[in-house]
Amino acid sequence: MGLKVAFVDASSAGSALGDKKADIFIGEINSTDGDVSSLGTCLYDAASVFGKTSDGGSLSVSTDTLNTSTLGVQMSSASQEALAKQSITANQKTYSNINECFEALESGEVDYVICDSTAGGYLARLMSEVSYVGALEAPSTLGVAGLSSNDELCRAVSDALDDITVDGTLEAVHCVWYGQIPYDLTTKTVSGANVQPGDSESSETTSSGSESSDSNNETASSEDKSFSQEGTITDDDINKLNS
Repeated sequence: MGLKVAFVDASSAGSALGDKKADIFIGEINSTDGDVSSLGTCLYDAASVFGKTSDGGSLSVSTDTLNTSTLGVQMSSASQEALAKQSITANQKTYSNINECFEALESGEVDYVICDSTAGGYLARLMSEVSYVGALEAPSTLGVAGLSSNDELCRAVSDALDDITVDGTLEAVHCVWYGQIPYDLTTKTVSGANVQPGDSESSETTSSGSESSDSNNETASSEDKSFSQEGTITDDDINKLNS
């Protein structure tokens, strides 16, 4: 939008916008946030399944498959709750963080990893033999919001978000950070999972300590654009997004 942006931490849209800490909020938006207007969705997240393939291809499993497998999960995580909701009573091996779960998957210690799609996607994009399998629950959404009374800015931000969604920019940015995971997680769920809207709640961390829950379909990754798969976005990545 041609504006100079300053980022500040905030616990909710209501506190950030109502207390004048910020003009625009990005994150989880609740209906109880007062005079807050939702301007659109920017990220989906859900407890999801990741597995290892020998050829880097895609995987397809069912809840029955998971019930007879060894699953790696972060201890005391929402992913364990998601497994319980799906009545998946498989053998679970717990680890202190998602990184250790994926190391166990690479070594063959576990058959699948269950974790937030964002945390898992961020790590899996650097692992050629690890693939996203599907979501175990209805995804939660992170959105963009502003004060309803700030009508001019809200309309401008809403239009800008619509533009980058339609032209593929949002999906391309998602691809840089999360690899081949579909932007809209409802397009790929685990077979047999009882996925009901509004039943998702997940927040896990990588070993770096950053929360994975804060960040349009699969076509952007096939548009003949190859992005840097290092840990950070490079200038070359940005140039490719702009092209």
